[in-house]
Amino acid sequence: MPSIQTRDFGEVPYEPSAELVFPCGIPGFENQRRFVLLTPEQIAPLVLLQSKDIAALAFLAIPVPILDPAYQSGIGSEDLHLLGFEERQPRPGEEAVFLAILAPGDGAALTANLLAPVVINARTGAAVQAVRHDRRYSHRSPVPRELLEQPCL
Repeated sequence: MPSIQTRDFGEVPYEPSAELVFPCGIPGFENQRRFVLLTPEQIAPLVLLQSKDIAALAFLAIPVPILDPAYQSGIGSEDLHLLGFEERQPRPGEEAVFLAILAPGDGAALTANLLAPVVINARTGAAVQAVRHDRRYSHRSPVPRELLEQPCL
């Protein structure tokens, strides 16, 4: 089983199916295209998008359905093509994994980016941060405090 070096969790083993490829990188990190989706028990239900090339580069994220079970996909045609879905919207949790990257909000609160979720083709591992063209969701959606009441957070 392969393993990856992380900044916060040391060396972590992972299944090869957890490897992700971002064909265009992540906005702001376009040169970083290879990541691993890690699910450390210590931070569940949060997950970690860990760069395969830079141990200090990782994004804390949360599965979108945990925040909004009725979330509606709104992926643009270019991103659909990169993901291999062509012109049809995948449904979260079935064909695709939708993750909201977390960021600090006001005070100690965290916010989730539902406007531009990371979308992963569950079958191929292709991934994009799919920026929506509408304003249905916010890039600073509040994360309910009870989701974050973990001893290590």
